[in-house]
Amino acid sequence: MGPEKVEDLFGTIENGKFYGWPFYMQYRQQILPDVAMMDSAKAQHIKVPGKPPVAYCGFLSHSAPLGLEYFQNFNDPLLNNSFLVALHGSTSVWRKRGNAVVKITGKNKYEDIVSGFLEGKEDKDRKGRPCDVMMNDASSFFVTDDKNGVLYYIYKQ
Repeated sequence: MGPEKVEDLFGTIENGKFYGWPFYMQYRQQILPDVAMMDSAKAQHIKVPGKPPVAYCGFLSHSAPLGLEYFQNFNDPLLNNSFLVALHGSTSVWRKRGNAVVKITGKNKYEDIVSGFLEGKEDKDRKGRPCDVMMNDASSFFVTDDKNGVLYYIYKQ
């Protein structure tokens, strides 16, 4: 399977449904079996559930999505009716994953809205770690950063 294939997922959760772990993973909008887990289940006579549904968006592995907010009735058309997600970032800084607030733009597609939290591949290059994003009003939002213990206020001039 490898450390790069298991995506961090964004999708709809329904009560009582199965979403794959530990028998399946999602990668590039495809559901793939974890062969080792399947073999282990078979050896222990454990019934493996069927494949789960494909999640709407898969973030690169190790992006660590934490907080999210749906921006409804926001004044800026770029953000209105969009999900923003705080990507906390990998503990392996050299991977350069996450470390931004992104807007989900489509299936497996997202773009940076707030970046600059990581400017290289070493711990000293990490300027912050976004944790959550919260719409404040129709023109502004907050982003929390647990590396610096701060709350950023973001608005369009």
